[in-house]
Amino acid sequence: MDCRTAQLLMPFARPPAELPAEERALVERHLAECPACRESAGREQQFDAAVARAMKLVDVPAGLRAQIGVRLAAQHGRTIQRRTWQVAALAACVLLALSFPLGWWSSRTDIDPNQLILFEEDQNNAVVVNPSRELAQAFLRARGVDVELPTDFDYRLLTHLDVVNFHGKHVAQLEFQNGPNRAKIYVLPRRDFRLAKNAESSAQGSHCTIEIVEWSKDYLFVIVYYGEANRQNFMPRGVVG
Repeated sequence: MDCRTAQLLMPFARPPAELPAEERALVERHLAECPACRESAGREQQFDAAVARAMKLVDVPAGLRAQIGVRLAAQHGRTIQRRTWQVAALAACVLLALSFPLGWWSSRTDIDPNQLILFEEDQNNAVVVNPSRELAQAFLRARGVDVELPTDFDYRLLTHLDVVNFHGKHVAQLEFQNGPNRAKIYVLPRRDFRLAKNAESSAQGSHCTIEIVEWSKDYLFVIVYYGEANRQNFMPRGVVG
């Protein structure tokens, strides 16, 4: 693990740890081997401890606890009332859904490459240094997105990585660069997205080509190839051809 990646993941490795045990172990191993990152982590821990001590020294105003108790009780009452209305509304929705044939309604978003290509924008996200598929997954997990990533792309070519809003859902986005060739991948859970009925799996525009890959029973990949790029430009060595 390189210094940039370790510093990116360090806040998520401190208690309460948000990283999985495997990725947390990689961060701790790097800190044990890198004096500069270990010193940086120590400074952050000292700062957190100083803030915690300062907060404990602040006197609590008289009557504050009682006021908080009264407000919490009132809020609890409003919460119960709101939940009662929510349950009633949910029951009404279930009855409405059952009154129509199955398949009439779906919560999944239909995606069509011919529509996506009209709105595709060229933008850069978080820069990745010394990337790998494993570190990319750890980065995404730390941001609440645990997904399958493509296995037929060379992750040494990964340049940018982020969690973005795609049609109202937070999804993983990866960008690959191989010389002049560039590709972007959106990883879409099938629980939220599906290929639109009668839609083609690819579409070509003036500046890019979009391909939708039905990767597994759980995920779709929307792959955007810019210019003349294609899948073979980003495959690991030894796989091409």
